[in-house]
Amino acid sequence: MSTLWMQPAEAVPPPYMVVYRNRFEVREKTVVEYVFSADERAQLFLDGWRLADGPERGDTAHWYFQSGKAELEPGRHCFTARVLCFGEFSAHAQVTIRHGFYFHDQSGIVGDDWEYQLVAGCEYREPFPDWGTYPRLEIGETYNWDILQGRGGVWKVVDHYPDSRELYPPELPPMRYEETTAYHREGDWIVFDDYVCVWSEMTFSGPGTVTLRWAETPYKTPQFDPLHLKGDKGRRDGEFLIGQGYEITVPSATVHWYDHWWKAGRYLEIKCDGGAKVESMKFHRTGYPAKFRYSTKCSSPPLTRLLKLCQDTWSACAHETYMDCPYYEQLMYVGDARMEALAGYVMSKDIRLTVKSMRMFTRSARPDGMILSRYPSRIDQAIPSFSMIYLMMLHDFAFWQDQPETLAELLPAARRIVDYLCAHLKNGLLELPGWNFIDWVDSWNNGIPPGDCTLNLLFLLSLQKMAEIDPDHSADYRSYIQPLQKAITDNYYNPERHLFADDFAHKHYSEHAQVIALQTLPCRALREAFTRAGDLAPASIYFSFYYLEACYLNRLPELFYRRLSKWFALEKQGLKTLPENFENPRSDCHAWSAYPLYHYFASVLGIRPACPGGKRWKIAPLYGGLDHASGSLPRPDGDIKVRWQRQENGEYQLDYELPPSLAPRTPVCLS
Repeated sequence: MSTLWMQPAEAVPPPYMVVYRNRFEVREKTVVEYVFSADERAQLFLDGWRLADGPERGDTAHWYFQSGKAELEPGRHCFTARVLCFGEFSAHAQVTIRHGFYFHDQSGIVGDDWEYQLVAGCEYREPFPDWGTYPRLEIGETYNWDILQGRGGVWKVVDHYPDSRELYPPELPPMRYEETTAYHREGDWIVFDDYVCVWSEMTFSGPGTVTLRWAETPYKTPQFDPLHLKGDKGRRDGEFLIGQGYEITVPSATVHWYDHWWKAGRYLEIKCDGGAKVESMKFHRTGYPAKFRYSTKCSSPPLTRLLKLCQDTWSACAHETYMDCPYYEQLMYVGDARMEALAGYVMSKDIRLTVKSMRMFTRSARPDGMILSRYPSRIDQAIPSFSMIYLMMLHDFAFWQDQPETLAELLPAARRIVDYLCAHLKNGLLELPGWNFIDWVDSWNNGIPPGDCTLNLLFLLSLQKMAEIDPDHSADYRSYIQPLQKAITDNYYNPERHLFADDFAHKHYSEHAQVIALQTLPCRALREAFTRAGDLAPASIYFSFYYLEACYLNRLPELFYRRLSKWFALEKQGLKTLPENFENPRSDCHAWSAYPLYHYFASVLGIRPACPGGKRWKIAPLYGGLDHASGSLPRPDGDIKVRWQRQENGEYQLDYELPPSLAPRTPVCLS
């Protein structure tokens, strides 16, 4: 069924912005209920004041509408909508079908007399260094500063056209829009107390120019690697900002500015030239409106502070989709999303964002069954290992959540992934086309190890996980598991070192191969050799998730807490969120670094579901490294509470409390 959308009556090639207006009058105090959508995106205003942003980010097969209502006093009013139509200049996570705007007044108060005005005096430049986000703006002298109030310039009648896309209701609640005043001024810099994602609203007076430039951090030197997007960040107390800003020409008047997309970071540089001044500024924090219900307490102050950094990192990377990082490309990658979901499971009962993310990944599937590594995205990318991570993410969901209908909905796509991978077995091992990324390791070429041992072990692990959550097809998965185990052992296991090599020649060894082998092919010899090995290519902050997981499952507390302590050093670098890597990171806020919060509950406290649906739970803490630890994990039917403490005799006392609905019939396996 088609809906009538509106567009400019003239053909306009992107990039451009257009403002639509509708002027109307009401005779008495009333409420307008409306729905709207836009391609690519819109900000909705009433009488010049911001109402909403939308629609919720989706893909070409699943386009959303946004709904809302506004209270109106008697008199004349004006709805305006600023629609972004950037095309190839748009954010990498922003897709498009056909540019336009849709508005429906459910209360019948607003008429159909829509007009439009193209935003003049605006040039668009590609962002740098934060590639993949929306373009920079250069506002010139011909810009109509009254356009969002529906005034000034020349307004033309819109052209309506039928659009056949189906509009879906939002899957998520509206994003946060909460004013923050937690910042101070240092010369030309606005310095925020914490890392923020904010919508900016400012009042300027002129004449003159204002330049706005956002940054995660100042650098120690002006030198910057434009390829890897890295410079010397030191302790985040440098003097040099890197990147392009917005250049705004301010007229001889007082004017109001609303930014067209939110910005991320800790620093905003504002430079005024000529007679330009900033008369006022407001910043509204945005992101997914999660309600955190967890609590933690332990004997380690650095760990306590780390858990807060984990929450703040998650919050900055959770929006209408999960994101790898809010400052740079703002894309949802499978590798990051799995860890964001796990952290979300231990913080909140709200899993809507995780369910949406998994559904979106299934919609990215190619005809051959392989899903894309990031989605939504204007540029397709496939990372074979991330398809296996998705199968593990589905396993996490199946165990941590009791939603059999959603699991049944997602399993067919997971089976097609397995079919695709099995079709690329040759001589018992995977030979996969594409970017076989595993992890960022300095000695590896673009994240690819010198052999495919870890890739095959990840496939083995994902098959084992699928066999646990898809009983109707478990026999099919198991028919591949044993031959794959043998092929991996025959080709990569070195019986002299009791370690798995990365390559057939047994010249290269990594932590990556060992920690996945410890989860799929565990044995005492491997475990002991792993604890002694000192020449393994190290896992980065991303793959250290699997390192910690292997330590927990194999009861290696010394290695677990030693690796966890690497996060403690990050706080000393002046960071307010967790970075992309332990050393010399590109991004200071990266979603895949926040999983220590998950491991606090699942490993330190040892709270884990023992079967699909969370019907039974295992409590098996990994003692060591702390004198005491406790926490409350939110569940739909109540909280799971665990506390353990080291006694004077060196033994540990464990206490736990289960929700009433679980306690009578849930076996608890103690450590």
